[in-house]
Amino acid sequence: MKHARRRRGAILIVAMLILFALASLVLAMGRNARVESMAAANRTAMLEASAVELAAEQFVIGLLATGRESLATLDENDFNAVAVGSGYFWISRPDFGDRTLPRFGLVDESTKVSLNGTPLERLKKLPRITDEVAASIVDWRDEDDTATESGGESSYYLSRPEPHNAKNAAFESVDELRLLKGMTDELYAGPTNLVLGEATYGLQDAVTVWSTAKNTAADGSVRINVRDNNPQTSRTMRRQLAQRLGQRLSTTRAAAIMEALGQNRIQDLFDLALRGTMTLEEVEKIEDDITSSRGRTVGNRLNVNAAPRDLLLTLPNLTTADVDALMSRRPSAVAAKPTSIAWVYEVLKDRPDTLRGLGRRIIGRGDMYSADVVAASGNGRAFKHVKIVVDVSGTSPRIIYRQDVTDRGFPLDAQILTDLRAGNAPGGAGRGGAAGGSTIGAR
Repeated sequence: MKHARRRRGAILIVAMLILFALASLVLAMGRNARVESMAAANRTAMLEASAVELAAEQFVIGLLATGRESLATLDENDFNAVAVGSGYFWISRPDFGDRTLPRFGLVDESTKVSLNGTPLERLKKLPRITDEVAASIVDWRDEDDTATESGGESSYYLSRPEPHNAKNAAFESVDELRLLKGMTDELYAGPTNLVLGEATYGLQDAVTVWSTAKNTAADGSVRINVRDNNPQTSRTMRRQLAQRLGQRLSTTRAAAIMEALGQNRIQDLFDLALRGTMTLEEVEKIEDDITSSRGRTVGNRLNVNAAPRDLLLTLPNLTTADVDALMSRRPSAVAAKPTSIAWVYEVLKDRPDTLRGLGRRIIGRGDMYSADVVAASGNGRAFKHVKIVVDVSGTSPRIIYRQDVTDRGFPLDAQILTDLRAGNAPGGAGRGGAAGGSTIGAR
């Protein structure tokens, strides 16, 4: 009996051990299954976010393919929380310290200051930039190894913990700014600790390497380079100019303007208009025929019709009062003629020394557009952040630059992802949280 009881006790203990082992195995398998299920869900969410981001790229291309004029019919809600399936995307814009500007939409790259070709004195006028960084930009892109005062060349960079040479060639990406002497994260990306109303943009938002535009008239014809002073071609230029003025205005008016010009060098459209005492209407009729640059494209021009106030202040000889006058007149002028720069002549014609030469530095519209795309899965578990640049100078828009910056974190209001994870539609985004949005195919 005693042995039988011992055997029964042993069997019970063994059974309990087996039961515990099986329970542990079931728990482990359940935990693994849960982890795999969560990983699969996260993977699915990432694939959804990636698909939504690609849809946003096609959305941008589609808008530009139908004509840039259609952009004027859209407002920021057309780029804010746009639904694609169960996911959403946003096309964000820097606010440039101006809360009247839209927070969402495409950006004409010619509204920024070019990193390539902009002289040092203009670079020093960029918001919050230091003289050290401005000089380093020049040293990075020039061909020599002689440092500008306070700048940096290879001798400096090779002494750093992660040594590298100065490029001594043109910038190919704005991200190259991160390599420069004196550059900080706050200067590059913008301040992080903000008071309501402060600017939220950084140097990366104010500069570009994509500011080229076609140097041809709207009908594709070659413009007349009025700044051409080559003895062999200047006579031909003046004969063409007289003929074009006669076509656009009248033969009598063309003769009067050509007589006023004499044989003196013509600087640009505005110099032509000032010396010919042209009216605003006359400048509007002739401006598309005139250029002050050779070649089929122009670069380093600032879009005076859309550039923020801070960047207009970088233009040479413009005072704060000049820029205020331009900003006051611009809305009505652009609404009437979106790509014209003739209105600048009307605003500044009483300041001829400021106006002359300005036509070589401004433009009415560029041919490169950027989109800062943020896409999120419907459940808020994943997001994608991609920056693209689209060239519209050809027969159809094409993406010429694409950078995935998802690893830099979610750039909009974190409450968006919280709302999505709670099963709610996004109620806002970015600086202050703008409600609204649209659905692809709904308009």
